[in-house]
Amino acid sequence: MKRLLTFAAIFLIIHGIVELAALLAFVSPSYQPFFIFEELSRNWKYAVWFGVISGCIRILAAAGILACRKWGAALAIVISMTTLFTLTFYLPFGLMDALLVWPVMILLIVYHYKGARTDK
Repeated sequence: MKRLLTFAAIFLIIHGIVELAALLAFVSPSYQPFFIFEELSRNWKYAVWFGVISGCIRILAAAGILACRKWGAALAIVISMTTLFTLTFYLPFGLMDALLVWPVMILLIVYHYKGARTDK
């Protein structure tokens, strides 16, 4: 059972590091990421900062999960659901989000479902 939480935390850490790597976009002055929506393409710096903030929240949630705190799992579910609702706005980068968010959600749901079944 603990393995499920460990794997979820690993996925959260990987996703957080990838989103923090977006800070490298500010180093290259000629780099401008392409988004499917024109508004995001024009204001891409705000989208990058949103990714950096959610990357920090993911790493914080992973730390909470590894410390066996309930707030870590709750924060992971909240940030994952937020990502699932908004990932279509950030296409094509949203595909990477989907690949890293779904395993976290599935692992946390299975962990809590099995925990609820063994409590009875």
